[in-house]
Amino acid sequence: MRRLILVSAFAFVSACSPASAQSPFPRLLPPSEDFHLTLREDTQTNLPLGPSCTGEAALTLLCHAFSVTLENDSKDTVRLSSYCKEPVLIIWMKQPRSSGGWFPVSRRRDCHGDMNWTNTRLQSGEKTLIQTRLISPSRDAESMFPGSYTLRASLTLWGCIEPADHTDCLSPLQVIIAPSSGAEIDSQEPVQVTSNEISAESPTVPDLGKMKFTFQVEIPAVAPKNVTRKKDCTSENSPSLDCTVFRYAIGNVGDRAVRNVFSTCQGLNVVPEYRVPGGEWTPLPPRRGDCLANVSGFTAILPGASEDGGFTLATLGRGYNTSPLKTLGQYLLRFKFWPSACFASPDGRFCLSEVEQPEPVVSSDLTVNLR
Repeated sequence: MRRLILVSAFAFVSACSPASAQSPFPRLLPPSEDFHLTLREDTQTNLPLGPSCTGEAALTLLCHAFSVTLENDSKDTVRLSSYCKEPVLIIWMKQPRSSGGWFPVSRRRDCHGDMNWTNTRLQSGEKTLIQTRLISPSRDAESMFPGSYTLRASLTLWGCIEPADHTDCLSPLQVIIAPSSGAEIDSQEPVQVTSNEISAESPTVPDLGKMKFTFQVEIPAVAPKNVTRKKDCTSENSPSLDCTVFRYAIGNVGDRAVRNVFSTCQGLNVVPEYRVPGGEWTPLPPRRGDCLANVSGFTAILPGASEDGGFTLATLGRGYNTSPLKTLGQYLLRFKFWPSACFASPDGRFCLSEVEQPEPVVSSDLTVNLR
């Protein structure tokens, strides 16, 4: 389970930002100042913890419960639309280095086109309550380590003002008429409401012990399908070292889930080494070239499980130069894996600890005959 994280911000921010003042779409709801949004931490909740929040993970701020109250302060009765069984609610953390001074830490998960629309009716002065944890089966969240945080919520609203005869103005807007794949409710300027700011504390979790990894590399009889080889690798030269596909397995032999860091520039943090029989182990030199766009993310590895994949020496990290192995003869290859990982929630969805760099793990030797 790999998850890419852009260093700048989530991709969903732009999708949920307030619409431009020159939006070509109509706004069918009162303006944002006619709504009031209140965020508070809910210490008396009866919300289930969920699979991410068992054991020590339950202590973390991501597993705390929050209540968000939306009040209709306008003079009109409104009808509010949502799908995915949850409104478009984002929880933000104050982060002066982020664009706008806030960074999104919790949002609704992709519901893969679940169009079970809701139709919430709010009369003037009426309120509706949303209860949630920052992470849940229906919400994604960023890791938040022990410390104090300033949070606020934003809620994006779609809907309409109910006419004087109290007829349902919303249901007709939610109908998807073929061949269209969208409903008319999507073709309007939404209203975004921002809450008050609150302080919240994420406590320190107990000592989690040490991470334990294994690392295995082999040359499989059948290459993994998702490995990209050099364009000049053909069926005739595929046995060459540059075109050889390796399969790897990073095993978690500890008793807790972990998240292993990967990136587009460093890949898996694996360094190949070679030697002739009786010689010294020597790292292969990396290929030259700067990495201009580094995107990092995590791979969750549960206890007793492994992360499996494939690579060639050209696609490992930024690539490795095999020119030291051009002389015909027998070589030994091994691969040194430098873990960069954190202890994770039981389902691997977020980090419980800061990223650590345990001792490197070395694969078994592989014999390569160049003829």
